[in-house]
Amino acid sequence: VKNKCLEINPRALDSDILIIPFDITDLTIHQSAIEKVIKYFGRIDVLVNNAGRMQWSRAMETSTELEKDLFDLNYFSLVHLTKLIVPHMQERREGKIILLSSMVGKGPSPLTSTYTATKHALHGYFSTLRVELYKDNIRVQFVCPGPVISSLNPSAMSHTGAEIGGYVEVESGMPTSRCASLIVTNIAHCIKESWISKQPMLSTLYLNQYFPGLYYSDFVQKLGFQQRLNDIEKSVVKTLKNQKEN
Repeated sequence: VKNKCLEINPRALDSDILIIPFDITDLTIHQSAIEKVIKYFGRIDVLVNNAGRMQWSRAMETSTELEKDLFDLNYFSLVHLTKLIVPHMQERREGKIILLSSMVGKGPSPLTSTYTATKHALHGYFSTLRVELYKDNIRVQFVCPGPVISSLNPSAMSHTGAEIGGYVEVESGMPTSRCASLIVTNIAHCIKESWISKQPMLSTLYLNQYFPGLYYSDFVQKLGFQQRLNDIEKSVVKTLKNQKEN
């Protein structure tokens, strides 16, 4: 990771980068990790909450155990880490909290029920936090990417709790480098909430936001959601079969 950062930014020095690997679901080590960062850099200006994992399984086939695991990683770990860093920002009366969410935090997507629920929970929590921290000059920003060609897809969990292990073909995903560039641009310009995706996914999100009656109509359900559900499910089965054969 450090080498990649130095490669991307030739002006950066080796001493400008500190890597602290840790299991974010282990809440007991959050404080020590934060203290290491503050001791090294002297302060924390920006917190980017980017940890998370997907699922590819129908809601009724997803176990409660798997749902709890997803909430522990996608929601509780991020909230806990944020609550430990906020006092430091309040003391300095400045800071920025970035939430790497997803377009499913704004609307439904087949086979991602619990993943979608964790993103909705994050939007609810951090939207409220934004209001409460405004007087402390701490800003909260949401970034909501659509399909991206990244390791998030193959590392997703199946209904059995096992990792999918291969890339599940969905809509044409955005290259990771392009998405990262847009994320950095949005953060730099303090965009309160940004939606990042290729078409037609972006248009469907606008449809959901401004015309929910049409978005959830029988017409869209039959020609849109049901077809997408079938396509993704076939892709998941194909990916699992390929992984088993390999």
